[in-house]
Amino acid sequence: MNRIAVNQERDRQRNLKVHEKIPVSQTSIFRREALRLGEKEESQLLRKARAKSKTKNDYAKLVLEATKSNPFEIIFLFLDRPLDREPLEDYINKKREMFMVQYSISIKKSEIKHLEGIAATEEKKLEVAEQCLEQDAALFDEFLKENDRNSVEAIALAEQQTKKRIHLNDEIKQLNSQILQIKADINRYEEKLKDYKVYGQFLEELVPEPQKSERRSKREQRKLNKRKERKNLEEEELNKQIAKYTAKAPKLPELNFESTRSASRSGSTDVTLSEDEDFDSEPELFFKEPDEVLDLFTELEEANLSLIQNCQEAEENLEQMKHAIRKMKTVAIVDFGDQNVEEQRAFLDEIHGTVKKIYMECIHSDAETLTTIQMLTEIEDRMENLFKALEMLPQDEVEAAQREKEMERRSKAREEKKLQQKLQQEDRIRKALERAKAAPKKQTGRRIMERSKPTVVCISNEDKTEKYSKEDEELAYFFT
Repeated sequence: MNRIAVNQERDRQRNLKVHEKIPVSQTSIFRREALRLGEKEESQLLRKARAKSKTKNDYAKLVLEATKSNPFEIIFLFLDRPLDREPLEDYINKKREMFMVQYSISIKKSEIKHLEGIAATEEKKLEVAEQCLEQDAALFDEFLKENDRNSVEAIALAEQQTKKRIHLNDEIKQLNSQILQIKADINRYEEKLKDYKVYGQFLEELVPEPQKSERRSKREQRKLNKRKERKNLEEEELNKQIAKYTAKAPKLPELNFESTRSASRSGSTDVTLSEDEDFDSEPELFFKEPDEVLDLFTELEEANLSLIQNCQEAEENLEQMKHAIRKMKTVAIVDFGDQNVEEQRAFLDEIHGTVKKIYMECIHSDAETLTTIQMLTEIEDRMENLFKALEMLPQDEVEAAQREKEMERRSKAREEKKLQQKLQQEDRIRKALERAKAAPKKQTGRRIMERSKPTVVCISNEDKTEKYSKEDEELAYFFT
């Protein structure tokens, strides 16, 4: 019977489908054989672990250590356990889950390795950047130190230059004051020289005629002698220059020699003319004593007494006439002033307002207590100081400032011109509006016949036509 049952079971298992069949490992026969063999072939490691373990946890730890050395030892742990039937679909799903878990683990490991590599490279870059930053910081500190040294040197140099500039300005001021003093002395001496020349000419005219001709001949002789001496000196100087040039260059063109000679002659003539003007720098006086001049004056007064009296009478008449003219002018001014007092007062007020406005813009101080003359005096002093300061400034800066002011003036003039044109346009529009709103003028009486006018030659002007057309367009736009 057992054999028949076994054969029937075998036939039934053979006819089952694949997923309905029971694995051989789950059959009772296989389990019995496995238990039998397992008891015989149980490893010594597991037996030692069972003997040593006191608790389940200790046994699990020892078994885990045993299976690490020989993975096949774990088979004997599950031989005594009941084997449940597991469908193939669950097995495949578990395998798939295991594969997905292993795959995700491998991907995460690779990603971790990749991120670790990136982190390592970034750490290297960070180290390089830190080194560069330290180098830059060191260079920047060195630059700051160098900049501090340069700034200290520049400040010291600027202080030295400032001291030099102040010293030079003081010297320039002193030299300018000396120059002004010298110029004043020169002007004073020139005035004295003019007076002395007038006096000398007057004394020359007092010389009698025979002695005057004799003195004139002597003066001409002195001129000739001076010219001869000057000519000899020029010839000697010219010979020295020629000898010097011939020593340097033996073969000189004749043209250059002549040109040099002519130039020297022209220069000598200029010097001669300039020196001839002052040939009487030490004139020979005819009168040796002042009494001689006084005696001559007495003789001339006695000879010309009647002329002197006539001159005195003429001078008295002239003074009387001048006094009468001044009196008449005063009367005329008073009469005219009585007639136009209000107009003059308004004109003076307008002038005072204009001067006050200019004074406030230039001086920047209160002008309530000042008169017009005082304000003009202060403005004039201010202008003189500004002109003196302008002369001390560099020419380039002055020219640049002049160009800038010229541009501002032109732009201001353009704006004023545009404003004037705008006002004129508004005035034209206003007049046109008034003409449009005004009632038509009714003509009464006979129309006056005008005389025929001569023909006028029309000259085409595109600008005027364009202007008129623009005005017509504006009128048509605003009044239609």
